[in-house]
Amino acid sequence: MIKRFDRDKLVSIQVYYHMPDHVHIINEFVWQTPDIIPDFPRSVKFIRYWHKNIDAVIQEAYLYHTNYWGGTDYVDLKGVYET
Repeated sequence: MIKRFDRDKLVSIQVYYHMPDHVHIINEFVWQTPDIIPDFPRSVKFIRYWHKNIDAVIQEAYLYHTNYWGGTDYVDLKGVYET
């Protein structure tokens, strides 16, 4: 029997941001959620919502997940919130 790889993975999103009135103070927010690789629809929706509706300005955002071989892969989400 061939093992099917599961596309539904637990991902971690790490966001570095600042508030508009405190631009020199960088904060960090970490969130974990199940998502579907490789498109990450739930994570992309979260980052786009943050960018459009929350006053905190994203400086950097990264997504981490365990790959098929047990290692960790990361995705820079800069293209998601700058579009």
